[in-house]
Amino acid sequence: MDSGTRRKRPVGARLLGGMLVLFATTTAWAQVGGYQSDQGTHLHGTVDRKFEPITLLLSSARYQGVGFQQVGIDRGQLVGMWQGSPRRGDQFRDVSFSAEVEGQVVRFKVVAAQRHANVYTGVESSTAWEYQVEWSSPTRTGNLCPNGSWALAMPGRWKTVKAGETDANAGDPNARLNVLIYTQPDAFSFACRPVRSEEGQETRFIGGGVAAKCVDWGYAPWLSADPMPGGEPVVPATSIVEAFEYHAACTAMASADYCGEGMPNTINGTPLIMFNKGDVETQVEPEDPLTKYVSAGPFGADGDFFFESAWTGTPVYVFERTGESRAVRGKALCLTKKRWSTLKYGGTCPYSLPDPRQREHEPFYCEQLSVDELIGKGSMLFSYSTYIDTGLYRFKKPQTAQFLTTAATAMAPNGDGYVSQVGGAEQYLLDLPHAQSFEGSILGRNVPHTFPVLQSTRPLLRYRSTTGNGFLSLLMGMQAPAGYEPDGVDNLEGYVYMGPNVSGTTPVLWLWYRQQDGAYATSTRDLSVWGYTLVQQMGYLPSMNEYAQMP
Repeated sequence: MDSGTRRKRPVGARLLGGMLVLFATTTAWAQVGGYQSDQGTHLHGTVDRKFEPITLLLSSARYQGVGFQQVGIDRGQLVGMWQGSPRRGDQFRDVSFSAEVEGQVVRFKVVAAQRHANVYTGVESSTAWEYQVEWSSPTRTGNLCPNGSWALAMPGRWKTVKAGETDANAGDPNARLNVLIYTQPDAFSFACRPVRSEEGQETRFIGGGVAAKCVDWGYAPWLSADPMPGGEPVVPATSIVEAFEYHAACTAMASADYCGEGMPNTINGTPLIMFNKGDVETQVEPEDPLTKYVSAGPFGADGDFFFESAWTGTPVYVFERTGESRAVRGKALCLTKKRWSTLKYGGTCPYSLPDPRQREHEPFYCEQLSVDELIGKGSMLFSYSTYIDTGLYRFKKPQTAQFLTTAATAMAPNGDGYVSQVGGAEQYLLDLPHAQSFEGSILGRNVPHTFPVLQSTRPLLRYRSTTGNGFLSLLMGMQAPAGYEPDGVDNLEGYVYMGPNVSGTTPVLWLWYRQQDGAYATSTRDLSVWGYTLVQQMGYLPSMNEYAQMP
């Protein structure tokens, strides 16, 4: 489903001598730092998902069938000693590594090597190299990276463990954690970089693993001397451990892995703007002019990027049979009110990322803490999103049990749930219990036309009754019942998925009807207790995680 990304320059960006330079703009807050790029769904971006979790041992290196006396990775470059002769750079051509994949020994052979150049800026790295890699099993062979891409050599070992196997305070000992073990110098992996494609006046970046993207964004798992893509001369990491922490936080941010479980909540090509703790834009609130908070935005050339999350790379110990290993776990430290509104109540990892809407375990929204407080709690990166998804909520008119299902919502002034932004719906209150008022997420009104499965969706339109029976949301193409008319000229709620490739747990959106008063309703819930009967299925409400898993 990776269709590539149409490149949008950072705010106020232009190219000078191959170096990306930022200058102030006239958006609500002038962005003077940060960088705009795109997210992905895979850590390494290999041609087959079976290769994604593969860790290679440097000790498996062979050249002409003979092993090396010593092999390592020096700031992104494979180096070694073979038969008493030092080898590095393009001298690693025809060197192979091996690992067991699905019960078969697979060989990964370097067939070409060249100095790495940042795929976004074209600036050549002072240390890192990239490699074209072929894989071969007893029965098959092929390129490791799709679209003829090159791969970076990434030190460390990614591993999915249970919380009970670490010292992480996850609450649930069976919770999954995706960690980067950096104290195993013999382990590494290949991460495919995006392929740059020029199409007229547009630049597209196709594919690529988020680990490789993070290197070019300035967050490599080594102390890099290469400039940041926004033109800053040095990377923010000041130690090798901090470099790994930035890298782990970056890979979580790049895949919207809020829980740090290795599960993406985005799709390939979703744009984002990122800052680090050294260049994050700030603002002050009128009631608290002495305290700086992370700027809410908007940023971007179209002013459509808003604060989404603060990201951390948390050090943990992993308990293995061979002893304790030091590792880093990347995850969201917090989410903003706007991002929480697109997620079901409780989220998917209540112990790791508690939902502030449920007011348990003293959770917080990102915008409730100052910049210094967020950094003090471990925030390293800050992301801004265009929010291509939106939450669909059900409201009820208590006197008549008529329903309004809409994505036009705002958080209540007291922070307790949401209120409708639909004109004339003041008597409709968020249905109780609030946890069941969230129907699911739909694709928002501003979803780009390049969204991979947009052709499998249909617009959801809101109608208003002319006879006092309230509101109704219907898919485009469905005949509106007598007495209902479009709710204004701009009645688009978003886009509903029509299938296939949904799971058995994906919410199904249904049309309901109550004969006694002629009222209709749209909901994923059973409304029969209110006298409604089922009319027909309308579509599905997959989460962004489910969209990411679709072929």
